[in-house]
Amino acid sequence: MSEPWRVVLDTMVWAQAATAQNSGHLSAPSEIVMRAIAGEYTLVASPYIRAEVTRVLREPQFSKRVAPLFDPEGWFDAVMEKHMMVEVSGSAILGDHSKDDPILWAAYAGMASHLVTREKRLLDLKAFHFTQIFAPPGFLREWRVPKVSEHLSGWKSAMRQARRR
Repeated sequence: MSEPWRVVLDTMVWAQAATAQNSGHLSAPSEIVMRAIAGEYTLVASPYIRAEVTRVLREPQFSKRVAPLFDPEGWFDAVMEKHMMVEVSGSAILGDHSKDDPILWAAYAGMASHLVTREKRLLDLKAFHFTQIFAPPGFLREWRVPKVSEHLSGWKSAMRQARRR
């Protein structure tokens, strides 16, 4: 039996999912979150990601696009209820863009198979350790028609080794 995928979403993917779900519009980010809620894969997040998501959802550009009584913390916690929260730390990876480092370290700490982002500097990496990095539409294509890839095979091997320990 294959391992269920573990997926990290960056802050903007979370924010776009929240605003799209609130409007009733099905976007790629909202579909990703809905599939996670349905148990199709496991989401991995960290306290850093939770804090960033709730901060961003309170910014005017997002808060005006959700219901007036929308509670970012409550929504995030409800989505993550049956998923994985990890503590993260690590050295700098991206230099000038260190705000994205905790996202990469969450993927590493949670042994994530995929990281979903719209950040070009993360997408340009294509992978971090055994985590494949995709934009939301690319992730959904990969989910629907998975390809045998070096990274996913390596991730599955790492998961088997970790389970044996």
